[in-house]
Amino acid sequence: MELREKIEVIIKEKGWSQKQFAESLGLNHISFNRNMNNNNITGDMIKAIIEHLKDVDLNWLFKNENNGTLELNEPGEEYGSKKISKLNEAIKILEGLKRDLSQ
Repeated sequence: MELREKIEVIIKEKGWSQKQFAESLGLNHISFNRNMNNNNITGDMIKAIIEHLKDVDLNWLFKNENNGTLELNEPGEEYGSKKISKLNEAIKILEGLKRDLSQ
């Protein structure tokens, strides 16, 4: 299950619309809907989920059932400059979250 699909499961379990969900996270619902529809989960979305949804199991949210890790590649793709830049972006986001949570 992709991260987008897991977010949709959370929205459904809470009984909210995407708009209600985005607003509960302090996000612009139009941008949130556009990103969800394009399967473009941003760092701001991830940060908001972590900060505002304390009841969500982050292990379930970020781990892939197949190998226990979040996949940054699309199936069958090899790492290229685009994938490396996504990986670097993810590392920066996680480092920022770690800094924020330690304060």
